[in-house]
Amino acid sequence: MASFLYASILALRPKVVVETGIANGISTNVIMKALEITGGTLHSFDVDQKTANVYVGNGKWEFHLLHGNLKRTFRRKIAELGEIDYWIHDSNHGFS
Repeated sequence: MASFLYASILALRPKVVVETGIANGISTNVIMKALEITGGTLHSFDVDQKTANVYVGNGKWEFHLLHGNLKRTFRRKIAELGEIDYWIHDSNHGFS
């Protein structure tokens, strides 16, 4: 998966990338390594504040903490981004 993400970002050169779910930050860092080369921005969404510091490089990374009414908050923040070129959905699909 990491190789696919890296190669596809380099090939497609998206300007705005959205990632839902950060966990331990492996995908975030792989995506950011490619975006550091291409110049795009990654917007990562998660419900856990502990994931706010998984990337410490020099690329354009925006962390978005979701809280309260998750669906409404997420929709509002996504609408603010405008056009999205690449979306990685890797979230917990459990019910809590």
